[in-house]
Amino acid sequence: MTTRERPSWTDRDDQLHAGFRDVACRYCGVTVLVRKMSAKQTSVQWTTDTTDCPNLRHAADGTPGEGCPELRASVLAAVEAGLVPPGPA
Repeated sequence: MTTRERPSWTDRDDQLHAGFRDVACRYCGVTVLVRKMSAKQTSVQWTTDTTDCPNLRHAADGTPGEGCPELRASVLAAVEAGLVPPGPA
């Protein structure tokens, strides 16, 4: 029987944060971290409060929102330009 080594904190941090790229919204300038792990999967991490986005700020009153179409378009443009390459880092 073999024991499986647990990942170190550094390994865990790399798994959670590696491969992310800064992407700024072309509409309002809010910057998020974006990573593509496959052609169909995109991860977005906010480094500021989501209400920094003018579109999401209006949804903060409790009304459900579908996200920000301008930010979504900016992320897609960054991916298409090769600034956020798909696949593991």
